[in-house]
Amino acid sequence: GTLMIRIFYLSKAADGVTVEDHQQILSTARRFNREHGITGLLVVKDGYFAQALEGEPEDVESLYERIKHDRRHSGVVMLSKTEADHRMFSDWEMGYRNLDEMEACDQFAQIDLADKHFVERPEELSLIFRSFVEE
Repeated sequence: GTLMIRIFYLSKAADGVTVEDHQQILSTARRFNREHGITGLLVVKDGYFAQALEGEPEDVESLYERIKHDRRHSGVVMLSKTEADHRMFSDWEMGYRNLDEMEACDQFAQIDLADKHFVERPEELSLIFRSFVEE
């Protein structure tokens, strides 16, 4: 099969971005991703976004460039960019998990996306994302 890449990035939502805005972001993303063969997952917590994108390199790279310039968030940091021979998120044009809506006892409710250790250990975020897929 064709070589793909998978990108994980973190960013901070702009002030005033609401759950309604998330839905807007998602519907736009899903339409775009369907047309461009991109799959992924958006995770939201405490005003931070973590997102995974995967697909053919040029498609993912150009989408990431667009995302970096989106005014609805700032401080976009790429955590990792890896080659992939299979999709982690094959069923999702763009999955969505809002950790703010989780029960406090849920193991993921305590995740702090602002925590800098994800920058140093992006594989930890990758494991969290994988567990959402396996739910």
